[in-house]
Amino acid sequence: MPRPKYPSDSTAAQRKWRSRPADKKRNAERKAARRKAEKEGRVSKNDGKEVHHTNPSGKTGSLGKRTRVVSKSRNRSIGHPKKGTRV
Repeated sequence: MPRPKYPSDSTAAQRKWRSRPADKKRNAERKAARRKAEKEGRVSKNDGKEVHHTNPSGKTGSLGKRTRVVSKSRNRSIGHPKKGTRV
């Protein structure tokens, strides 16, 4: 018998977290950087690439300044060693 689907407890917490003004601003900056890269022709929809921000938001206050295009797997593995263990 399949298990009934219940909303997780973290769903409400995530919605509350994402609705904070600071988080909304960071999300808008990330999306703007992606749109800018699409406009320049560096990325396109469904190409498996992501816009990597070389300066995290908390360091300089702006995400759109220094970006580069990397594969999704490369962007999500930055900061992790090759053996698969976390640093």
